Amino acid sequence: MLIISSDALAQIDTACTRGAHDKCKHEICGFLAGHMTGTEYYVQFGLPVPNSAEFDQEHRYEITSGAFNHADRLVQSQGLQIVGVFHSHPNGRAQPSRLDMDYFFPGWIYLIIGVSAGTVNERRAFCLSDIHSRTITQADMRITRGTMA
Repeated sequence: MLIISSDALAQIDTACTRGAHDKCKHEICGFLAGHMTGTEYYVQFGLPVPNSAEFDQEHRYEITSGAFNHADRLVQSQGLQIVGVFHSHPNGRAQPSRLDMDYFFPGWIYLIIGVSAGTVNERRAFCLSDIHSRTITQADMRITRGTMA
């Protein structure tokens, strides 16, 4: 289950719709920072990072190891950990693509934001439930009020 503060979700939504305002239709991506307890992922904030895909940024995103290392240090300095990734599907649904599923990392949660005409139209969370069969499962999502301590 993804448990995310409304403040964090608003921050992520703003990052994901920013491309529409810039007349740019590429996928926006970043990390989810918080902590995990069993199968519950508590997200306190999203940390946008550059989409480093060399081509087809409308349908894919890549995050460099340098961006990961920088984000990881920042998140750890606040006593948190990276628990997953968020990314947008501009003019698309919040459903993982085959490429998304191929790169899901075990133990992380993935939040996909569907954006249409510059507005968030849906949000869904997913995780890799079986590493051997590469089975992807939609996770429940609960939004908490304000920020999480």
